[in-house]
Amino acid sequence: MRADAPKKPAAQAPAKEATAGAESSRKLEENLRLLLRLDSLQSARRKVVAGLEISGLVVDQSITKPARDFYDLFYSQWEAPAGIQEYTIIIGEKPARATSTLLTLRVNEEDLLEFPLQPSFDLIQDAVTEAIAYVQDYMVQQQNLSQQLEKGGRVAIDQY
Repeated sequence: MRADAPKKPAAQAPAKEATAGAESSRKLEENLRLLLRLDSLQSARRKVVAGLEISGLVVDQSITKPARDFYDLFYSQWEAPAGIQEYTIIIGEKPARATSTLLTLRVNEEDLLEFPLQPSFDLIQDAVTEAIAYVQDYMVQQQNLSQQLEKGGRVAIDQY
């Protein structure tokens, strides 16, 4: 620095530095809270409009190949009846004699079907066709029963 250069005045801190920082941090915190509240309200509205992302589940709890083949065919051919959105179907199995397996179908926590399954692919296809028809009929009956109970002023026992 040269000796004859004009000296610059030192930067002065605001007189109320402590209070100015506290006020701005309070405003910032308040604005962040408002922003978070607005964001949470908007996401809640989106969930209400969109409904549930998962409308129905088909769960595989198979152990053997024939039961896995049954699940694959069931899942590829399954279509929920109109108006039924929330359900859970669990396909499981229990050990049985020789080469057969005891297949179980649970719908909404209720044991619906239990039958022996042979390892023949044609028999598996026939079993899938019958099981899908039976499960769809059961779901329609449960929906009709729930609607009748609601009309009568009663609440359904199980509603998923």
